This record gives sequence, structure tokens and C-alpha cells, in this order.
Amino acid sequence: FRLIIAYRSKRTTSVQFVFLQRKIRLAPRYPKAISCLQQPTIKGNTSMAKNYFVQISTDPEVDPRKCVIGIACAAQAAIDGHTVDIFFASHAVRLLHEEFITSLDQHVSQETGWCKSMMQTLIDQAQGIYCSTGSQEVVGVTPDNAHEVLIAGLDLNWSGPPGVVALSSQADVVLTY
Repeated sequence: FRLIIAYRSKRTTSVQFVFLQRKIRLAPRYPKAISCLQQPTIKGNTSMAKNYFVQISTDPEVDPRKCVIGIACAAQAAIDGHTVDIFFASHAVRLLHEEFITSLDQHVSQETGWCKSMMQTLIDQAQGIYCSTGSQEVVGVTPDNAHEVLIAGLDLNWSGPPGVVALSSQADVVLTY
């Protein structure tokens, strides 16, 4: 097992990986840990705000919980007042599809509508939501038919590797899922 310890000083944010010799069971004690977003932690102090780039490329049919954790972290950063750009690539582009995101709750043990509400937080508060044009085409979505498939109200930026490189190079914090 791996324990991740994160701490922040005035200049840096550090993450340590500590490998443990015994199993730690968190699930029974924290069964809905992913389900509650916290209140903003910056509380109006925009001098502490960071630019976050979150990329989700995991296939949500293979590891749906990992995908939802990425969405929840991006939503929390936006709620906290950080600037958030999120990029969906590979089969993770299906997370932007209305039918798919609506049906995801049952696969990640969340209440009905929870995953969609996280996406709505990003639609409302993220600086930009991006997807791989090529990845969307693989699953049958193009800019021409997107309005029939994607989440309503989504102002999607169609891009590819150049967008990933540009967004990640401008970010203070990069998270990948």
C-alpha cells in the first residue's frame, strides 16, 4: 500500500510517497469520502490561487472511480477559487457524453445525479473544458453532431496534443488521472 502525504509551505507544495508494510482499511470508516466536496479553502485570498491543469485519460469503463476522483478534484479546485483547465482524452471523452455521465453514479457507488453535478460544477466554474478531437471521433462524436451527444451547456474546446502541452506548461499544478 502507498500512503500519500502532501504538505504546503509558502513557496512549494510537496508530495511524499510512503510505502507501508501492512494493509490499512479506510473504506469502512470513510465509505463516502469521495462524495463530499469541501467549502472553499482560499476564502477570497486570490493571491494563493493556482492554475490547475487536470487531464483525465483513463477509460471510465475500466476504472470509473479514478475518473470520478479526477473530476471531483478539478471541481474542488474550482470551488476553492483556483483557475482550472480540464482535458479529457482517449476513452475518457465519454465522461462528457450526457448519457454516459448520467449512468456513471451506479458504477462508483454515488447517489443519482452526483457525477453530473460534479461536471456541472466544472461547466459553471472551470476556465476551460477541453477534449481530444481525435478521441471523440473514435467514439463517434464530431463538432457537427456534438450537440446531440454531449452534456447540455458544455462550452467545449476541441484540441489535441498541442493543447495538452500548452495548458500543462502554463499550469502551477498538473494532475493526471
